[in-house]
Amino acid sequence: MNKEFEKIIFDLVDFKFEKEIKYTNFDGVLVEYNGTSATIGYEDKPSLTRGLFLLSQEISKGNKNFKIEQKKHFKECGVMLDCSRNAVMTVKSVKKYIEYMAALGLNLLMLYTEDTYEIKEYPYFGYLRGRYTEEEIKEIDSYAQKFGIEVVPCVQTLAHLFQFLKWNNPSAIKDTNDILLIDEDETYNFIECAIKTLRNMFSSKRIHIGMDEAHDVGLGKFLDKNGYQNRFDILNRHLAKVVDICKKYNFKPMMWSDMFFRLASPTHDYYDDAPIPDEVISKIPEVDMVYWDYYKTSKDIYIKQIKRHKPLNKPIIFAGGISMWYGPVPDFDYTVSTSTCALTACLEEGIESVFATMWGDNGNECNHFLTMPLLPLYSEYFYRGLNCTEDDIKDVSEFLTKQPYEVSRAIGNFNLHDEEFLHQSKALIYNDILYQLGLYYSKYEIMHNRYKENCKILKLMIDKNDKNVLYYEYAYMLNRICEIKSDLIMNIQKEYKNGNKTYLKNLTEVVLPDLKEKYAALKSIHKKLWYSTYKPFGFEVLSIRYGGVISRIDDTIETISDYVEGKILSIAELDEEKLNFKMNNQAVRAMTPTHLL
Repeated sequence: MNKEFEKIIFDLVDFKFEKEIKYTNFDGVLVEYNGTSATIGYEDKPSLTRGLFLLSQEISKGNKNFKIEQKKHFKECGVMLDCSRNAVMTVKSVKKYIEYMAALGLNLLMLYTEDTYEIKEYPYFGYLRGRYTEEEIKEIDSYAQKFGIEVVPCVQTLAHLFQFLKWNNPSAIKDTNDILLIDEDETYNFIECAIKTLRNMFSSKRIHIGMDEAHDVGLGKFLDKNGYQNRFDILNRHLAKVVDICKKYNFKPMMWSDMFFRLASPTHDYYDDAPIPDEVISKIPEVDMVYWDYYKTSKDIYIKQIKRHKPLNKPIIFAGGISMWYGPVPDFDYTVSTSTCALTACLEEGIESVFATMWGDNGNECNHFLTMPLLPLYSEYFYRGLNCTEDDIKDVSEFLTKQPYEVSRAIGNFNLHDEEFLHQSKALIYNDILYQLGLYYSKYEIMHNRYKENCKILKLMIDKNDKNVLYYEYAYMLNRICEIKSDLIMNIQKEYKNGNKTYLKNLTEVVLPDLKEKYAALKSIHKKLWYSTYKPFGFEVLSIRYGGVISRIDDTIETISDYVEGKILSIAELDEEKLNFKMNNQAVRAMTPTHLL
């Protein structure tokens, strides 16, 4: 088995080593090398595979005599792969991700599957969504076990079930559009079928039962049937039934903790100081609490929230995030800032279990493998604790991905993350040139210059044609399109109102046709990335979005040409003054002001 681990880890990081490697038991990770032979000390499989990674890293630096000792600072550390928001990773891709996790010494993998696992009794559950079969999950689970990585099912048993509940078939168990109907027998028949299915698929004794963001629980069909009831009581009643089902199938449950705090808050806020009543706490069944938080850049806020969880008297698991849900690439600097604060707080507060969520909100535009440069944030705090530095993270990131850290930053900083810029780059990709929805025009010169600088960095990397070239081409095309469109947004309405038909004619003959070609190229690159990682189901969403943008460029060329040629007297869309509003991450908000798509 050790020889197999050597081959997998060394191949992963392009390393050759023909000398002897001795293996010994050790409380943590031990790596010794004297120029002739190496010794790997380990306490479990993740520490063994991490030892192989560290050996290859140090020798690749040119070090010929060294000794490394590391210990775990959490009991467990890993990732949650979202396989529900349009993109379902192929078994092959998940296994490759597991190999990267093994190289870093991570030991926990959660597969987030809202409706993307097969329940034979409910054929509409995951219908045409790329759902995993029992055989596929078992293959993933078995492969992870080989590396000592526990795969925990992460599902939903209350909310976030719109993709299933939209069908007519499950109407009897629907409270609102995405929330199950509590106290309905058929609801618990469904949940039992789901948990029984998961028991057959996974070897883990743990299950994540979800239950987050159920803001309207008890306020839909439940309200019509039963009248208004205390929502803490409704939640606890439902939770107790789900926990009993979990116990029946030998699962120890955990859940997202936010609903207890939101229901206690007058404004349903996660972060205010409203206490959870003692009588509510006393009724919470035996379930671990998963505190999720990936938005704050102050360590003190994480510490405060951890302390607010402690009176629940339940084991606390922390879920941070590698922010891949803001757009087509991970938000690099923001992830570094939030994760550093969060993981430091967890270490100081004695949290034993942490993992990084990788949500795919609004279509999963960002490929999961683009998160790889940020994965060492978690592994290095796992094995270095409070002594972890950004240089440690940078060194591991570069060796793992063969991608310069500053290039990873350039890819991620496409998102331009701050309070005003939030979602601006995604908005610009999908933005209708004539409507210009949700854009902060005063910032566009800054944004234009950022895209231009990113393009310079990425073009140099494309020319090297290394194994990451498709990622560079993808990021380059995103930045190049936004560089062009930011210039358009800054000038088109101004030049139209100035009567500059020469400028407008150049748009129709040169700029917009070129932009259309670049969108076609971006779609082609994105499709290659998608099919290299995911099942085909879901790409139609992105294809429709790209197709819509390209079609609107054709419409815009025609409209402007008609104006330049005198066929129409004005361009109605450009006659209206543009209003600023804060964008969310919904692509459609940038495409049209009409809520119909």
